[in-house]
Amino acid sequence: MIWIGVAILCFWIYKGTKTAVIQGADLFNTSKLYHNTYIQKVQEKKGFYDKMWKTYLAKDKITNINKETFIKVTKIIMENRRDGENVTWKWLQENQPITYSEFTKFYADLSDFITNQRAGYFDIEKQCQRIANYNNTMLDTFPNNIYNKVLGLDKISFEYGFTSDSTERVFTSGIENVK
Repeated sequence: MIWIGVAILCFWIYKGTKTAVIQGADLFNTSKLYHNTYIQKVQEKKGFYDKMWKTYLAKDKITNINKETFIKVTKIIMENRRDGENVTWKWLQENQPITYSEFTKFYADLSDFITNQRAGYFDIEKQCQRIANYNNTMLDTFPNNIYNKVLGLDKISFEYGFTSDSTERVFTSGIENVK
């Protein structure tokens, strides 16, 4: 009977140890996966911002070139229309419209680009927050918190990539004055 009791006890110790090792290994590996994914996302933010900034500069340059060209063309067209009385009536009769919609399309494109890129950057920030939250929640919940006392895994300390001076003042003071 004693041997049977010892065998059963050994079996339960073996099974409990095996379960603890497997769950501990899963916790360790999952936490490392979250840490590495978080680091990749932080690096992605920098690359995304660089791409966004360079693209913005190129689009802004194209818009300014288009503006200068538009002004030159408009001056040429208007200078050829200076011919005395009833100028307005002549302009209405002529069939040479200045396509303002083509000119403003560049600004609309630039505005859409800025809006979409800011949304894309914010999405990456939210992914970083989510990864940090998943990792930290996993480490703090039972039974992982017990395993983590042995493993000593680090939490992810989320840091926002960048914010404006205005945002920093509002969150430091707790006061927002919309003007």
